[in-house]
Amino acid sequence: MTEERLYGLKHTQILMRAGCLRIRKSKKAAKSNIFCINRLTEAMREEKVGVVRQ
Repeated sequence: MTEERLYGLKHTQILMRAGCLRIRKSKKAAKSNIFCINRLTEAMREEKVGVVRQ
């Protein structure tokens, strides 16, 4: 797999873990769902910390 493909899979996993997979389908709906965005931001922050630790 290419690096871009791996990143795409990883990003999807982050969205799934945050329970916000719908954010990819409708950005407008996601903007109105602050809770979803907050969870997504937290999941992405945790992912960055995990990468640094490795």
